[in-house]
Amino acid sequence: MDLDTIEGLNEVQHAVYRTAFKLHSLQKLCQLNLVDLLLLSPVLQDLRRKLGDDCRVSVPDVVQSLQLLFQRTREEKPGQVETGATDLTATLLFSLFDKNQTGFIPLRSMATALVVFSRDKLSAKYTGA
Repeated sequence: MDLDTIEGLNEVQHAVYRTAFKLHSLQKLCQLNLVDLLLLSPVLQDLRRKLGDDCRVSVPDVVQSLQLLFQRTREEKPGQVETGATDLTATLLFSLFDKNQTGFIPLRSMATALVVFSRDKLSAKYTGA
């Protein structure tokens, strides 16, 4: 993403719109705007089965899950997902939820962030995941 574009977002007058534009930019940067709940749900369910519902997810498990998610997204939308999507999304998740740099994030936090940044409508997000 172009830094000038990010800097330009700071000039949006109203805080609500500025925040919305920044969140949308993060969504596009991580390419989660291409991911829908039908692709995301099985990945999250696999993690829940493997680790339990209230557990913490390690860096390798997050990366593996994101690789699977973006691989499935590539199959659904050929040529649209860039190779850095996994790394950027993992970096975002750990920046948000691993402030003490333990190498683990809560599964619920990861799931919430991925659902929020997915491409589906808000109504589908409330009922689907």
